[in-house]
Parts: sequence; structure tokens; C-alpha cells
Amino acid sequence: MNTDLKTAKSRKTCKNILDSARKVFSEKGFNSVSVKDIAKEACIGHGTFYLYFQDKKDVFNRLVEEVEDDLYTAFEGGVDLDIDYAEGLSAYRALRKDISALFKSFRRNYDIIRLCRELAGLDLEFADKYYKIRLRLIERSERIIKKTALAKHVDPKISAVAISGLIEGAVEELLNETNPHRIEMDEDKLLSTVAKMYFKLLI
Repeated sequence: MNTDLKTAKSRKTCKNILDSARKVFSEKGFNSVSVKDIAKEACIGHGTFYLYFQDKKDVFNRLVEEVEDDLYTAFEGGVDLDIDYAEGLSAYRALRKDISALFKSFRRNYDIIRLCRELAGLDLEFADKYYKIRLRLIERSERIIKKTALAKHVDPKISAVAISGLIEGAVEELLNETNPHRIEMDEDKLLSTVAKMYFKLLI
């Protein structure tokens, strides 16, 4: 990308391209989308697109970076069990807060996470990005496990992988509307159920 994003106009144009790319990627998938599709959705010329991005892969990579930033914010902005214990907040409620923050981030970014996962099998660069996204979830789970009595009896990292799979699978079941066999679930009930299962595994 060659354009300097110091001006409000350039930042607005860049955001418009990213938002438009996200929309067409979600609707058509990565392989079926062209720069022409993105430019048309953004109501800009091809030349303007290339002032900001090299190609469609470049713009998709920027979207993945935004997802990683959002997930980082969700994880780092999640609960700190030590603080919550000191404030008298129950461990279950603390865990539910954490899972809720994670779930909301997954919901906001599900379209890009899904595409990144699908592309992981075709492109090593996309695979690396997808596994980095998953690693954030695993690391967050591991930090929580290490603060509980469970860490004395199991390998925290292996346990984190298992619990993260539970969370990821539940979110996938709730949000993947393309699955004809998807089980309809109430979002709040799902959060409570996953939090309770998570909590029982940790005590």
C-alpha cells in the first residue's frame, strides 16, 4: 500500500475498501472475488484501489490483522480472576464474563475467521494466520487454567487446547448458517452452558 493514511479522507477511503471487501468476501468467498468486485462495491475506480492495496490478498490480509487486533482486545480486556476474586466476584461469573467477551469477538469476526480456516488448507500463509488466531484462544484458556487447582493435575496447555476446541465448536454451531444440520440454540443459554462446563472442568 502506497497511500499515506494521515488524512481523514484517506483513512475513510481505506475503511470503505476494507468494509466493501469484507462484504463481498463474505458473500462470494475469497477465490470468487476480484479486485473489480471490491472496487464496484466500494464505488471507486481500480486505480484508487491500487493506491491502498496491492491485490485482493493484500486487502484480505489487512482484514485478518483487524480480526487479530479485535481478538487481542477481547482476550486482554477479559477478566482477571485474581482481581475478580478480590472484588468478591464468583469464579463462575468471572469465567462467564471472559467467555462472553470471547464469544462477542468471534461473532463480530466469524466471516473472516471462517474464510481464513477454509483457505488454510490451500495456502501456507493463510494457514499461519488462522493458527495464530486459534493460538490466541488457547493462550487465554491456558492462563485461566494455570490460576486454578486443575493445573496441579493436568497439563495446562493440553487442557487449554481441549477447552478451546469446546468453545470454538459451540460458536461454530451457533453461527454457521450454511450448515443444513445446524442445531438452533439460544445465545444466552449457550454462553451459560459453556461457562458452566468450562467452570466444572476447572474446579
